[in-house]
Amino acid sequence: MNAQMKSQNNAFIITLTGPSMSGKSYVIDRIMELEEKLYSKKKIIFHPIKISKYTTRSYRIEEIENMLKGKTVDVKSCDIIPYYCDLRYQTYGKQYGLSSKSIRDNLQCGNSPIIIINDVRVVEELKKCFPKSVLALFLFREIPKLSSYEKIASERGNSSVNETMDRFNKATAIYRTYIENIALFDRVILNPSRSNNLYDYAQIQIENVILGVLNGKIKLDAKKKNEPKLFIISGNAASGKDEIIQAVNEMGKLQAHIIPKYTSRMQDETDRDEMICQYIPKKELLDKYKIEYMQELKEKEYDFKLREDEAAGDADKLVKVRAEILEEKRKIKNEFQRFWYAVMEYKKAQCEYLRKHILNEASTRHQLSSLDLFNKSYEELCDIYRMDGYHKRGINIEQFFLDNPNLNEQDLVNLISDEAEPEVDLCYDKIKNLKEKELWKLYEKEGYHSDNVNIASLKEDFSQKFMDKFYMKNPKYIIDLEKIHKEQQQYIKRKIKNQDMGMTGPAYYIDYENKGWVMYENNQTLYAFDVCEIIDKKLTKPFRYYIMKEEDKHCVLVASLIGIFSICKKWFKNHVVTVFAYSEISSEEFEKNSKAGTVDKKMASFEKEIYKYSKYIVDYDHVTIYAESELERKSGGRTEELIDQIFRLFRYYS
Repeated sequence: MNAQMKSQNNAFIITLTGPSMSGKSYVIDRIMELEEKLYSKKKIIFHPIKISKYTTRSYRIEEIENMLKGKTVDVKSCDIIPYYCDLRYQTYGKQYGLSSKSIRDNLQCGNSPIIIINDVRVVEELKKCFPKSVLALFLFREIPKLSSYEKIASERGNSSVNETMDRFNKATAIYRTYIENIALFDRVILNPSRSNNLYDYAQIQIENVILGVLNGKIKLDAKKKNEPKLFIISGNAASGKDEIIQAVNEMGKLQAHIIPKYTSRMQDETDRDEMICQYIPKKELLDKYKIEYMQELKEKEYDFKLREDEAAGDADKLVKVRAEILEEKRKIKNEFQRFWYAVMEYKKAQCEYLRKHILNEASTRHQLSSLDLFNKSYEELCDIYRMDGYHKRGINIEQFFLDNPNLNEQDLVNLISDEAEPEVDLCYDKIKNLKEKELWKLYEKEGYHSDNVNIASLKEDFSQKFMDKFYMKNPKYIIDLEKIHKEQQQYIKRKIKNQDMGMTGPAYYIDYENKGWVMYENNQTLYAFDVCEIIDKKLTKPFRYYIMKEEDKHCVLVASLIGIFSICKKWFKNHVVTVFAYSEISSEEFEKNSKAGTVDKKMASFEKEIYKYSKYIVDYDHVTIYAESELERKSGGRTEELIDQIFRLFRYYS
């Protein structure tokens, strides 16, 4: 066995960087468990070993408690760092030290040292000393908040006020360190504080990362080339993708440009120029709203001038008045803001119309007198009893029928007559907050519309009236995605056969009118972007790659399906950098910032994306973190921190 271990030396160094409470000890335990797990299941040899640092600080109370329990802690307290520790750093006046010889000896014996290091200079030094053997991991749980540290200290009952503040200050410094050194870390372990308890995300990520190194999918000796890259940004809603795109458009045109995407849907308020939608706002409407905007601005300009003239003799007053005027001008809606406001009001009116339909038609259908119960068959009575409002709330209907097999028609008539409360299920309060899709879903449900109503036709009529009023066909929309999708069904099925739907696909490459397109589907909407020109049947030219090289600029593409990554690597000569845009999301944040009825959907979206990241962490090169921060007062806010991260990545690869 020892000979086999030596002949298959898969040893490498694992560094863990992260603030207190990020889960470093937990991650170490999960890594240690992998030795037996990987060998028993995959016959892979992996020997992790904990390496303790020397430090001039005293042991913490919980460290003493762990040592008394026989557990290994990650530090050895001493008065002076031993002379043989050649890797040293200092944090808040306390020194830490490691021996590179000890690390090298462990590697030669086939052991994989695990070291907690919160100083990036030491991580960099290790990568220089062991250029093909360091996996640098950053652990992220949540943005440091003093209230969180105070709560943990109170629950533990063993931390002083000074120690709590010390940990909080270190945590904020480490988070800022990540922002400034984002490219240093090979992978980020996301250990969210908000979880549905179905998956241990940190454990899944750790196992996949270690396997990725052992099977060669994560290259520890990858040499950075200062060449333009295609940055593919993936992530859930509200993760900062839109802010990254906006920042690139406004500030980064010298460094990068956005790859435009075509989509079969209509334009919405958050779309920018890089999204080429099949339907766009009607020009005549925008022209009309622009006239209204200019007229309102002109009417107020006279008042603005009077106020400036009145304050002309007082410099301080004039500055204040001009600031007030500027703020008032910003509040005047331009043509686009007026368009989206009109769309919102129209949708509100549509929803109200639907609610009236539901209330009127469902109330009529649910009246006991209109049901003619005594002329119904047993099966028909069963169906009525199953419907909302005709049985006691909370009852399991199917189980009820199983438990009462001897019911007859009269029994069911009596049950319906006694238990029916259709007004409970049809009350306005139940449906007043439902969005359009939810209202249609309810209206389609048996018992909520009249028998003679053609739901599909009514739905199409609603949609067509909306489209006719607000939208027009986009003249820049040069590819008919729906036609391609329909005509190429068999080809597409073959291409996506082995893709993990909802995770990696459906995504595929397709030829269309002398161009090669990467096409994908998301929430039943089609998207595509062109990557090459077809010179003849046997020759293609990846023109986007050549433009990127000639202009010496990065490209940015927002696309959340992992299947797109490998397709793009072909057309961009493997010059692809994948970025997972992560937002720290808590239940409290959602409930504070979300409208009624959307919290659960946002939570589900968050869970889907963090699970996808955990499962396919090997495919993501970097993570941007977009979250509320107590650093905002110092650094300008969460958006600035996010933009700082993406531009540091641009510079790293430039």
